[in-house]
Amino acid sequence: MSSNKLNSLAKLLADHKVNKIIDAANKESGITVKQLAKILKEKPSNLYYPIQRMTDFGLLKIVSENQIKNLTEKVYSSAFLYKSSKDGKKGDQEIDLGDEYVKEHGEDLMELLMINQKRVLQAFQKNVDFIQGGGNSDKSTFSWAQSDLKLSNKGRIELLRKLNEETANFKDPYPNDPQVPLNMEITIYSDVDPQSNEEA
Repeated sequence: MSSNKLNSLAKLLADHKVNKIIDAANKESGITVKQLAKILKEKPSNLYYPIQRMTDFGLLKIVSENQIKNLTEKVYSSAFLYKSSKDGKKGDQEIDLGDEYVKEHGEDLMELLMINQKRVLQAFQKNVDFIQGGGNSDKSTFSWAQSDLKLSNKGRIELLRKLNEETANFKDPYPNDPQVPLNMEITIYSDVDPQSNEEA
């Protein structure tokens, strides 16, 4: 996948509207654009472009088509992106890229992760150079936090969901201060081999 396509995929995955569409389309039977528009309180015309992009990148699948007079209404689903719990209960699904998507796009996702990590390192280096050159750390555009946790798989997904909700709804308490566009990525990982976790 080219760097332009990877950047486009990264923007899609970071788009709050895209994540809402993925959540709403989590049905095996699928959902139409009109139904999505009603759920998301959007005009259907505002959804056609992101849905087409999501389909192009494999984040949505067309599961059926409805013929209405001379028009063809497509039905989309994101259910294949979700991982189900071992007992198969829908309520225990993890909102995560599921097996099917990873199998088809694993190399692309790995390359995307490496590109994003490179961007993080470049941003960090710029801020280090700025401060070492006499700049004020209050003007820095880089923040970093690390935590050591011990969670179940379900707990990990729930934490990620809550962090996403908090960032999506966060209101800057200092709206009159100068603001800059920022990128935020949340990575939760373990050094434990997933194979050993599967056998546990």
